[in-house]
Formats: sequence, structure tokens, C-alpha cells
Amino acid sequence: MDSHGHSSDPIARVEKYALVPVANSTASFLVVALLVLLVILQWLARLIAQWVALNLTSPSSVPRRLVQRLHNHPYLGDLLVALILYLPAVLVLSLCHNYDYDASINRLAWTGLAHLFVSTLLGTHFSPMAFLLPRSRLMLLHKWTSRLGSLFILAHMSIHLTNWIQWDFVAEQFQRSSMQFGLASFILLGVLVLTSLYPVRMLAYATFAGVHNLVVLMLSAFVFMHARDTLSLVLPMIAVFMLNKFLIAMQLVRPAHFVVSRVVDPPSNVKHPGGAVVRLEIAAPHLANVRPEQQVYIGAKPISTLHPFTPRAVSPTSLLACIHSGHPVHAAAPATPTANVHLTHRAAASSRPHMHLHSLTHQGSNTDLTSTASLASTASLTSSPVDTNPSTTLLLGTASADHPPTLTLLARHSPFAGFTTSKLCPTNAHRLVAFIPPAPRLPLPQFTSVVFIAGGIGITPVLAWLDHLAKLNVDGATRKRGSSSSRSMTLDRAEMQDGAGHEAARLMPEIVHVVWIVSREDELSMAPEIAAAEGAAVRAKVGGVQSVTVVVTGSKSARRDPVGEEGARARTHSGRPSVEELVPKMEDLKGPVMGFAVGPRSLVEDVRKLDRDWWLHVEPFTW
Repeated sequence: MDSHGHSSDPIARVEKYALVPVANSTASFLVVALLVLLVILQWLARLIAQWVALNLTSPSSVPRRLVQRLHNHPYLGDLLVALILYLPAVLVLSLCHNYDYDASINRLAWTGLAHLFVSTLLGTHFSPMAFLLPRSRLMLLHKWTSRLGSLFILAHMSIHLTNWIQWDFVAEQFQRSSMQFGLASFILLGVLVLTSLYPVRMLAYATFAGVHNLVVLMLSAFVFMHARDTLSLVLPMIAVFMLNKFLIAMQLVRPAHFVVSRVVDPPSNVKHPGGAVVRLEIAAPHLANVRPEQQVYIGAKPISTLHPFTPRAVSPTSLLACIHSGHPVHAAAPATPTANVHLTHRAAASSRPHMHLHSLTHQGSNTDLTSTASLASTASLTSSPVDTNPSTTLLLGTASADHPPTLTLLARHSPFAGFTTSKLCPTNAHRLVAFIPPAPRLPLPQFTSVVFIAGGIGITPVLAWLDHLAKLNVDGATRKRGSSSSRSMTLDRAEMQDGAGHEAARLMPEIVHVVWIVSREDELSMAPEIAAAEGAAVRAKVGGVQSVTVVVTGSKSARRDPVGEEGARARTHSGRPSVEELVPKMEDLKGPVMGFAVGPRSLVEDVRKLDRDWWLHVEPFTW
């Protein structure tokens, strides 16, 4: 008996009224196949763009210009795919001629479940899709598939309610426990869609995260309440969650060292006592195999399913109390590869939650980069900060094996400094764990020129790549010293010819520019080797670095990159800069050129608008 009082075969009825005459379960699997196909197409488009960037160098080439525009402005491609492929296909698979029957209304729910299943695949760290697309891109797709899936389910429930009101079935239907559960799900999904909107998410992040976990419980309940109809999609969805947790648990690494290195003075405008600089070392055998594209996630057990980077309460002992009470410093060198962690806390009473990010970066280097023995297993890790709030944190950063850079924790007192001041100290560091999910490769070293643009803590992945390029620089110099020890460490194009006269794969860029924009002077402590002496240490380690520009937007003073022996150009800026003025012009670069931008969404969008013949890789702070 359907909701209109008719008795019939639901499968036959939905096949009669559906635009595509197949069963609901079949239609849902077709939607899953369509969404997975779209992800694979994005992966192929990424590979094609990389091939075109490195092989079609003529600026007048129409195919090259088209691919370059779609690559640098992916929203254009997303819109075209949505209008031409996604919307027509999904609507045809989802819609029916008649919604007087439960079977046809349920088709919308099946479509919604298909979206939520694919969204689960996109959002988990150890998904197969993590090998195809960058995490920032996967999170964007996760966001939209979740929203669209929720909207399809909301449409399904709205039509049900409308029909019940029209037929005066409301009181009768809500006497059933399944309908009461459905109403709760209706409200929950509505809250999920609302809190997923960026402004609301930043104001109510705890609600947004909590609703995610409730949705998992809701879907689990569906298996018991609608087992026959939903088992084929909900059970695999739950299995993906549990598999992701299992893989995280298998890779979890406990820090081997927690070193309090020094106490810093508080900023002059802060009345509270100063913070502390702390180094956290993570020893793990698999760190020797990581790449600059990868991310390190650090938290405290238990690890949340949806937010594995959420720190749990570890200890009420304050960090400064640990320092002042004279807890021992563990300085023994580990036998396994080590990742050094830098945690940075943004302290400002007026800051919004998303400004309170804890990020990893490095403080300097003790490594003699001219020594090949220390670089045999060097690797780097990178970061992509995401939306967070004072109670949730994402910790990412750089690392290298054997002789890692010195990384530090800069913790300041503020109304939101709870994580750094109450949960990290030598007595409870053993509770911290880390894991490193997979990531697709980025052929950055194969570009002739690279321009790094970082905003604030966005300097973190730039440091990871500079570490990686420094290793390539030394590796290239080692090979060349076999024939002549007096030759330059930077390989030129002529020296990259193989025996047959063909150009070998490029080892590293010939030209590198670094632009770092911060809002306050004290933020420069996140990367002293970039800020100190205008990046002289970076130019000494990484061949091809032409300029390092550091700008403090909250100050009228300019930081200059003086002309040096390597021919670095003077860069002078005062006050809030124009990105157009900071980024080198094309006449100062040599193609192919990669632009690498990491920072707030406003900075990333400003970089996208620049008129440069380059190929952009962006990692915005928000998604």
C-alpha cells in the first residue's frame, strides 16, 4: 500500500514513471558511476594540463591557452561540466513523471545516498581518490557532493510531507517510529546544509563538526530501519569510514622527543606573560619515503573519524608550568627518520575562529647541504591549513630525514590559547600521534621557473618545497663534481643533455622567486630563515633563487631583498602591497612557469587574476 492508498508493485511503478525505466537501486549505482567518472576526468585533466605545460611552450598555441585557462581557473571547467554533463545526467536518472507514489519519491533519496557515498570516498584521507587529486580539491568536491546529496534527500522528504498534508496522513504517519526518525533526519540534514555555508561554518564550526558525526549515526540507523532498501549503499559508506580509521590506526606514529628549546619574550602589545618555543620530534621509519606534496596530521588519541586532526584533552598541566618546573629535555638523536614539528598559535582577542590555526613549519637548518651523506633519505612534508576553531586544529609541516631542520612550537597567551597552553608539555607528549596520508605528485621541479606566493602560515608548504629543491640542488652538484668540482651547483640546459643529444628530465627549476606576506612582525618567527637577512640562507641552499620578498602589511616599514652576488633584485614595498607589484613579471621568468600560491582565499583569488603566462597550483586556507 503506497501513501496514496494504492497497492501495486513498487518496482514496476517506478519503472513506469521514471524518466529512465530502471529500478531505484540501479539508478543510484548509475549516479555513483557518474560521480566517480567526473573525479577520474578531473584527474585526467590534471595530467593533461601538466603534460601541456611542460611540452607545449608556444604562447600562441590555442590548445595550450585553452588548457592553461581551464587549469588556472578550475571553476570555469567545473561550471561547464556541471551544465553539460552532471546536471542533465543526474536529473534524468533522478526524476519521475509522477510523485504520488512512494517508489517514485524514494528515487530522490536513492540519488541523495549515492552522492553521500561518493562524498565519503572524497573526504577520507586514505581513499583511493587521494592518489588522484590534491586534498584541497577533494575537499571542495566533498563539500559539493555532500550538499547536493543532502538536497536530494531533503527534496525526497519534502515531497513526502507535502503529500501527507494534502491527503491528511500526517498524524497517522508520525505514529510510526520510522517516520519520527525521518523527521529528525530531515532537521539534521537541514542543519548540515546550513552550517556548511562558509560564513555560518566559521561562526558555528562545532555544530558543523558535530552534525557530521550525527549523520554517520543516522546512516547507520538506516541499515536497521530500511535494510532492504539502503543496505547496498549505506553499508559500504560505513565500511569506508571504518577502513579509513583502521588505516590511520595502522600508520599512527608516536613522537619520540618533545624538546623545550627556549622561551620567547611576549610582544610589546600583549599584557599576558610570554609564550614558549617547543620542538616536537616524530620518529618513524616511513618518513624516508614521503614527498613535498604530502601532509602530516598530528593530534591526540582518540582520533575522530571525520576530524582526525582534532586534539582531545590531554592534560590540565600548562605548558609554561612544565617549562618553569624544569622538566627534563630529551635530546637523544633517534635512529629512525625524524619529522620535526612546528606548531604556531595565532593570538588575537578579536580574531575569528579560522584565524587560530596551528601549523607546522621549520625554524632553520643544522644540515650541511653540501654533504651528500646527510641527504640520502631526505624528504619533505607540506601543509594545507583548513578551516578550524580554537577547539579543533590541523597540524601540518615540513620534515627531513637524518638531519632535519630545527622546528619549534610558538605558543602565545590569548583567550583562545587553550590547546597550546594546556595540552602540550613534556609530561603528556606521549599522547600525541601523527599520520601521513597519500597525495598525488606535483611536477614542480620540472618547470624552468617557479614563483612561490605565501600568505601568513602559507609559508609552510613553500618551506617544504625549498627543502626538497635544496636536496635536488645538492644531488645535481654531486653528479657534476664527479667530472669537475669547480663547476656551478646549478645544472644548466646544456649540461642536461644525454649521450644521444636529447634533453634529460629537468632536475630543478633554474629560476625561483619567493614572496611572503604577513600581517604582523611577530609572524616572521614562523620562518626565520625566510625573514632573516632577506632570505640569504635560502639563496645559499637552493640554486636559482633570484629574490625573496617579505612584506609586513600591518607596518609601513618595508623589508628589502638587496642585490647580491647571485643577482637578486631589490624589492621595496610599503604598507599593504599589491600582488601585481610583488609577483615578478614574465620578462624576469623563463618558461614554462609554475605559480605556487598558498594563503587566505582573498590572496589566492588575487593571484588568479594576475596576467601571467604561468600554470597555477593553489592551496587556499578554506574550502
